[in-house]
Amino acid sequence: MSVSVVIACYQGLPDLDVQLWALARQDYTGDFEVIISDNEGSAALRRHVDTHPLRERLSLRWVDSSDVAGTSHARNVGTRCAVYDFIAHCDQDDAVHSSWLRTLSDVGRNADLVGGPLERDTLNDPVVAAWRALPDPSEPVVLGRHLPMTFGCNLGVRRAVFDAVGGWDETYPTAGSESNSVGVSRKPDSDSASPPTRWWPTGTAPTSSTPGIR
Repeated sequence: MSVSVVIACYQGLPDLDVQLWALARQDYTGDFEVIISDNEGSAALRRHVDTHPLRERLSLRWVDSSDVAGTSHARNVGTRCAVYDFIAHCDQDDAVHSSWLRTLSDVGRNADLVGGPLERDTLNDPVVAAWRALPDPSEPVVLGRHLPMTFGCNLGVRRAVFDAVGGWDETYPTAGSESNSVGVSRKPDSDSASPPTRWWPTGTAPTSSTPGIR
């Protein structure tokens, strides 16, 4: 399976480089590209990406998503520019685990949408980490005690499923993963050419290190 990695970005430097080097350390052996969807439309970020030492290794490219403010719009633009049919989302200020792409794509072969847990301690000092409570990584995250959900910074989705639910909900400018994952879980099978909706197995995708408050 080939993968397009989409990173929604806004004033992402210098944190973005931590994520790019984490992607360069992946043990995934398939083809993948990395798309920086820039919601600021920064000339400086574009130059940074165009001259980045990992540009060829990551098939790294910059796209402009500054016409509409918001993370959801940036993710939509990046996804619609993707070359491959399986889309992996991570954030500009995180660092994905070295097995992230391999595990996400392996599980994604048999699922419409895949997510995984977050880990807070790697990128944060203990005081900052204590401010950010995260769910038990061995348990699914449930929205409103009703439907499972995943986080936008650790998510894989088939392009056909993304298209069937209309992408990320842009009425949520700073989030959207909850509405996206709930939308997939409630999608009628007849509304898409994709296989019937299947949810992600609990705890299968590797952790993505997330900063709390920097």
